[in-house]
Amino acid sequence: MKDGPVSRAQGRFTIVTDGEIATNNSEDGTSPHALGKQVHWEVGPGSSKIPEALVRLQ
Repeated sequence: MKDGPVSRAQGRFTIVTDGEIATNNSEDGTSPHALGKQVHWEVGPGSSKIPEALVRLQ
C-alpha cells in the first residue's frame, strides 16, 4: 500500500497534440482531433492507473 493522500480526482484527462504519440496506457488508444491526435483517460477515486503518454515533439 502506498503512503500519502488518496486522490479524489474525478473526470476525464485528455492530451491533444500535433506531436507523435509514441506510447500511452489509455483504454482506447489515440483518436483523430482537429489539431492532430488525442488520447484520454477516465479517472476517479478508484482508478488504479496513472495516465501516461510519451509524445515526440519536433
